[in-house]
Amino acid sequence: MFGVDSGIIGGIIAVALCAYISNRNSHKSYDGNLRYGLFVFSFGWITLFATFGLIYIVAFTDHGGQYIALSILILMFGGISFFSLAEGFGVKGKFNDELLELKTPWSGSKKESWSNLESVEFNSACSWYAFTFKSGTKIRLSYMLSGHGLVVEHAKSLGFDC
Repeated sequence: MFGVDSGIIGGIIAVALCAYISNRNSHKSYDGNLRYGLFVFSFGWITLFATFGLIYIVAFTDHGGQYIALSILILMFGGISFFSLAEGFGVKGKFNDELLELKTPWSGSKKESWSNLESVEFNSACSWYAFTFKSGTKIRLSYMLSGHGLVVEHAKSLGFDC
């Protein structure tokens, strides 16, 4: 049972930490810039170092033949570090009274005028706000982006229910 208990406790800590960081950063923006804070970068680097540590264990130590378990851990930590660092370095946005702009490594650059905004929805499963525009463009702002709360407040001031 210790493994299940520690997994549940770890999950609770992760949810609480993400909620705290997103609430702290929601209204933190410099000149309308949207970007990830130190948490995402730190998480990416820590998981990258964990990946290299696990590779070292597989290559240079006696691990009792635990190749499958260690390989799964290497793939998981490697994937997490790749996506965290890609998000941290690749996601940049900007907003003002006229435009909302976001660039991601996954969907490229999107730039839309607030006057073309049709709807704003919060996706609780993915923890992002989806801004849908008349052109069909969707701009998704993660709950972890610094300044996302200011963007949502601006949408509310335009009469949208967020």
